[in-house]
Amino acid sequence: MSDVPTIFAALAAVAAEVTSVGKEGHHEQGGYAYRGLDSVLVAVGPALRRHRVLLVPAVESVEYSTVEIGSKNTRMQCCRMVTAFRWTGPAGDVIESKIASEGMDVGDKAASKAASVAYRTAILQTLSIPTVNSAGITPGQVRAVQTLFGLAGLGGKDRRDDRLDYASVLLDRPLESVTDLTVSEAGLLIDALQMTVDEPVGHEAVPA
Repeated sequence: MSDVPTIFAALAAVAAEVTSVGKEGHHEQGGYAYRGLDSVLVAVGPALRRHRVLLVPAVESVEYSTVEIGSKNTRMQCCRMVTAFRWTGPAGDVIESKIASEGMDVGDKAASKAASVAYRTAILQTLSIPTVNSAGITPGQVRAVQTLFGLAGLGGKDRRDDRLDYASVLLDRPLESVTDLTVSEAGLLIDALQMTVDEPVGHEAVPA
């Protein structure tokens, strides 16, 4: 029997390393947090390379239409596509997943958005990666941390490393994402950030 792992074993090893990906992106108009493709690739990419897993997308079908959105009936281009993703392991064996996705844009980015959604969804669903890790940090705590970092002048994608450095120094351990925090660590971070800003920010209480 070969010592080279199958694609199933390689993906299981990747999933064991990447236990969560937080929603660090924020949609200003929609007012919601999301996991962008960049955040997913930053979290998962190193593990995929370490276990020699290659992911190749191939668009199987694409359909364009024009839709009207919102009270102002804003016209947007809509792209719907089905993409097959071939996961190849170090032994050369392959499994495939298929994702249907949709993207809308007022300009020419509808197809790019649909492709990004498909890529992100394929990774998250195939590896069963949750937003919150098993340590139990709550979505409310995640929102509070994100809000407080913004009020403290550490918001935005370009300050991600600064946010992680701040939390790592405070908690005296390395962090790859705020979702790596335990419930108690998140509470400590929120309390510390709250002391640096004037505006109180609430979050769910930790169960007794």
